[in-house]
Amino acid sequence: MPWWLLAFLAAILGFVLAYGLRPGKASATLYFPAKEGTALVAEQRNVPFSGSFEDRARSLVRELLLGPQERSSSALFQGEVTLSSILERGGRLHVGLRVDRVQDQRLDIGLVKKAISQSLERSLPGVPGLELYVNGVHVSRAP
Repeated sequence: MPWWLLAFLAAILGFVLAYGLRPGKASATLYFPAKEGTALVAEQRNVPFSGSFEDRARSLVRELLLGPQERSSSALFQGEVTLSSILERGGRLHVGLRVDRVQDQRLDIGLVKKAISQSLERSLPGVPGLELYVNGVHVSRAP
C-alpha cells in the first residue's frame, strides 16, 4: 500500500477521533415576536444541523420553540408546545405543532407563521413554502 494512502486514511481517522461523528453546528437567524407583539426581532443562534432537509428544518423549529434568549422578544406560544411533524411534500414544507390551551394564546397566529417562515427561509436556503398546522388545523393566514 502506498505511503500517501496510509497518510490519507490516518488523517481521516484523526479527524473522526478529534471531532467525532457529531452533527455540525451552524449559525441560524431565528425570528421572535417583539414584546409588544407587532413586529419580529431577529436573534442569532448556533443550531445543530445534520441529515436531510426535513431533519435540519426539525432542528430549527425545535430551537424556535425553546423561545428567545433576548429580553426584547416573546416566545411564539405561551405554555407547552411540541413539534408533531415536519414533511416536505409537493414543494411545500408542512409543519405540525401541538399547542396546549390554544384558546389562551395571545399572539396573532399570522405573526407566528411569519416568524417560523422567515426563520426557515433565512437559515435554510432553498426552503419551500410553509404550510403550518396547529393541533391538526391548517393555518391559512399568509405571512
